Amino acid sequence: MNRTGILTIVLIVMIVANPLISPLGYYASIESEQATQNIAEKVPFEKNVHLPSYDPHTRISISDDLDWVEQGFPGSGTKEDPYVIEKLEIKSNFDCIFIVYTSKHYVIRNCLLWSDSAQGEGVHINHADYGIVENCTVMMKDYGIFAMNSNYLQISNNTLYNLGTHGIRLSSTFGCNITQNVIHDTTDNGIYIQESSCRIVNNTIWNSSEEAIRMYSSYSSFVIENSFSNSSIGASIESCSSITFANNTVFNNYEAGFENYYSDDCIFSNNSIYDNIGYGVMWNRGYDSIISGNQIRNSSHYGFYLYYSQRCNLSGNSFENDGLAIMGSNLLDWKHNITNNISNGKVLGYFYNSTNVLLDGSVYGQVIIANCTGLKIQGGAMAQSDMGIALYYSKNCIVNSTTISDGMFGVYLYGSKACNITHSILVNCGIVING
Repeated sequence: MNRTGILTIVLIVMIVANPLISPLGYYASIESEQATQNIAEKVPFEKNVHLPSYDPHTRISISDDLDWVEQGFPGSGTKEDPYVIEKLEIKSNFDCIFIVYTSKHYVIRNCLLWSDSAQGEGVHINHADYGIVENCTVMMKDYGIFAMNSNYLQISNNTLYNLGTHGIRLSSTFGCNITQNVIHDTTDNGIYIQESSCRIVNNTIWNSSEEAIRMYSSYSSFVIENSFSNSSIGASIESCSSITFANNTVFNNYEAGFENYYSDDCIFSNNSIYDNIGYGVMWNRGYDSIISGNQIRNSSHYGFYLYYSQRCNLSGNSFENDGLAIMGSNLLDWKHNITNNISNGKVLGYFYNSTNVLLDGSVYGQVIIANCTGLKIQGGAMAQSDMGIALYYSKNCIVNSTTISDGMFGVYLYGSKACNITHSILVNCGIVING
């Protein structure tokens, strides 16, 4: 045999044997691990977690449709008869269940997935549509469930906690449902949604070091009837469109309840936002949105801060020991449809481009005046609103014989001229003139 032939054979053997050349890259180099004894004997669980009977198992890797059959999972991979992974306990410092590039329907249920070093993911899904993950417990992993490039997933009734990054993360997915999960004690977000469209319903999330839920560059999604608490921020959306955030409870968060950055055409409705440090709601550069029926109370800063936003509709909102503040750079940032809102049991008055109007101050819990001339507020008592009376780009307006107390600002004037505050009493608040 000549030297060229020998060299050719050696090179072929090296290429076949080298795992780094595998199309699975990193995943092909993972060493198999031994199944462990039941975690109930080693790691304390929360008292309210029911422990079913699990069968110890090594980590599972599905990389194509044939793997389901070759590894002996029951089912045929159809919608009516999906492949099933269930009642397994998997301890791994890599991904416990790894499913990629399969076209089959599958279910992961009643499994216990964990590690002792917050490494890897409980469930990793990539290019694998039509999956169901339900009734699983994932703890002490980096991610609980991470799905990308996969559509029509159902993630429900799972308990995910003590995680190094996210509880659930979706990236570039469509038509997924995340329902009735309990997620807590995550180093980053409870749920993180990126470039996806999905439904997030009836989840309970607390003790996230960042947002309980964060949505980035996502669209046409619904966040409904969830509870977000005791986190840095209850919920945030950034660079999104057509997000419906409704009937959620957001409380006891230590930077803000809800934040919107650069997200338009949204519906923010019937939420209960209370006892948050910082803003109850920060609405930053969000256009053409409906904000209705929310109850906002006891924020340490503004209840609702409408910041550099335009053409929003605010109606039927109620503020208690809170209020509405508006800020912008030109008059269009104050031009909204604001009607039928309540501030501390009284009318929240909003007047734009009005002239020579006499207002009975006793009717109002807060008054916002923008681009007006000659308005007069006579009498009344306003208490515990963020801004008792705010005048933006207005002139020749009068506040007379009005009592304002216990707010961040009693009277706030921004870009206004020749206005008079006379015979009024301000207690635990003051007058601020800006511009």
